[in-house]
Amino acid sequence: MEQRQPAVSYTSGASYVVAGSLERLDKYWSIQRRFDVLHSTLYAQALADSKHNRSDAELWYKVYVETLRSLGWQLEMFDLQQHTPSGIFYKFSSMLEKCGDFKDLLWKFRSLKVSNKKVQMLHNRSISGNTINFQLLQFKQEDECEIRVTFAACYAQMTRGWMGRITHLNSTLTSFLFANMPTLLVRLFCGVQEGTFDHVKYGQHRERILKELTDSQLTKCISVI
Repeated sequence: MEQRQPAVSYTSGASYVVAGSLERLDKYWSIQRRFDVLHSTLYAQALADSKHNRSDAELWYKVYVETLRSLGWQLEMFDLQQHTPSGIFYKFSSMLEKCGDFKDLLWKFRSLKVSNKKVQMLHNRSISGNTINFQLLQFKQEDECEIRVTFAACYAQMTRGWMGRITHLNSTLTSFLFANMPTLLVRLFCGVQEGTFDHVKYGQHRERILKELTDSQLTKCISVI
């Protein structure tokens, strides 16, 4: 039986917004490999979103990681450690650059205006009440079957007043990733780990995932930066 082929515009490129995550792939990957990574991470987010609010980080990540594992990913449960900055203000981006090889991905995203639909999608998917929950993924080719990934899970709790400022940013070159956060009003948790994605194993689930993801999800929740 011929597999359903989504009508999408993300067949090339290296950096992506995938619902509530930012992902950097190898621009030389085949279209199929690109689809496998993007669709599996989108599906895991969608399933976790359907079961738990992102503000319930522990429960949300449990479903998220277990789903990825079932699709050919090798990942541990995230150990979200509180990050305590030393200054009065700090930025998500500055902390994340120290945690992994995310600088190029972050600065690619920073070039977008806040009014851009890609920025708004990340905001809308990541922000829940007074919390922010998002992921960064940096992929590297390892061998013919497995892809190595550096994976950051980020979760923040903040006061309602400050969250109001975050959700109504007017700057043309910032988002919650690059805003100056007041240390006393924000609690930031982050977990970083190395893992692998076996796209051969994922191939056993590819057709099912494409059937379960809607056309709207495939076309509106994945976008090249």
